[in-house]
Amino acid sequence: MNVKEPDNRSASPSFEELRRQNLALRQEIDEIKATRRSIWPMLVETTRRLQITSASVKIAVSSLLDNGIFWDNANQHEFLETINVSIDQVSELTRLLVIAFRLEAGSLDLRRETQMMPQILSVVQDRGTARLSKLTWQSAFPREGNLVLVDYEYFIFALELLSQVFDSVTSAQPVLVQATESAENWFMDFEGLDASMVQAVQHMGNCEAASLVTSEHLSPDNTLRLYIACRILCQQGITIEAQSNPAGKVLVRLRVPALFPR
Repeated sequence: MNVKEPDNRSASPSFEELRRQNLALRQEIDEIKATRRSIWPMLVETTRRLQITSASVKIAVSSLLDNGIFWDNANQHEFLETINVSIDQVSELTRLLVIAFRLEAGSLDLRRETQMMPQILSVVQDRGTARLSKLTWQSAFPREGNLVLVDYEYFIFALELLSQVFDSVTSAQPVLVQATESAENWFMDFEGLDASMVQAVQHMGNCEAASLVTSEHLSPDNTLRLYIACRILCQQGITIEAQSNPAGKVLVRLRVPALFPR
């Protein structure tokens, strides 16, 4: 008995389908190349700032160690404060560079675990209260609610980067921060940002087609902070979008999916 072989020709893509797939792949590669071309100047500029800050630390230390110069206690204290601030800046810039390189290499290891969102919000709020002058928490956030699946350390780090950028570039009006919960998501809303900042967040926070956007309102290191924050959030399934509230004001909203939706 002769068994007829199955006809698999219908499963083979046509020439037109292959051509479209090839064009789509080339476009994706071009977009990746464009993003990397735009991020390298940011990395170079951040490295330059790191070198300048390190040099200022070296000069200050050398001055204090110079036996030919008499320093009274007040001047010594001032130099030590400068050194302390500069070392903090060196540490932060170094971490930004390391994480940026790891993101570009695809080697940033995010360990997502079950976390309590109110605890994370409390940490971010407490750390930012003393350092961020323009961010104001509009109201108390819920103290309990659905769990979320995030990398605790990197999620907090991304929220802190966003807060630093928003605090540094806004106008005189404060940025109101509010956290709320729905049946399926947690939301973090930032209201009071100017249009250029909202636009930059929309481009960099697009998880499907993220791109680094430079702006005259953003310094190179803040551009890098925003880009890193958006990439880390996207890798954890957290979306960033611009919305209008009932009063018609545009806000930036983070949507964090709940682990066990009600």
